[in-house]
Amino acid sequence: MVVLNIFGKIEPICISNKLKLYISNLPNEESNNWNKGLVDEMRAAVKMNIIESEKLGMKPNIDIREIYSRRFPQIPLFDDTTEDVYLKKIADNMICLYFDYSYQDMPLGDWDTNCFVIERRI
Repeated sequence: MVVLNIFGKIEPICISNKLKLYISNLPNEESNNWNKGLVDEMRAAVKMNIIESEKLGMKPNIDIREIYSRRFPQIPLFDDTTEDVYLKKIADNMICLYFDYSYQDMPLGDWDTNCFVIERRI
């Protein structure tokens, strides 16, 4: 999976039937929840930015509320909304590319010859 950018809510779109390549929002299911992992990563990045900025005696340069309001000015949130809510909204609106196939219908060969397989499954 490749996370591309913050775009908005979209229905899954098939880019290539032959490759079984799709574009959609990040999976947010109980068994496959990329949003939670991404929110955790963004939260850690914000904390590291704050810590590093304090060490240097500077003001942190990441403002999640500003990023959200620039990207989604038509969907304002309340002033008392927590940063976690902003991070979740951003993750909910991110889009990604992914392959959707099982072993039986794998495009371009099998696990040994497919150029899109990152790890070999045994």
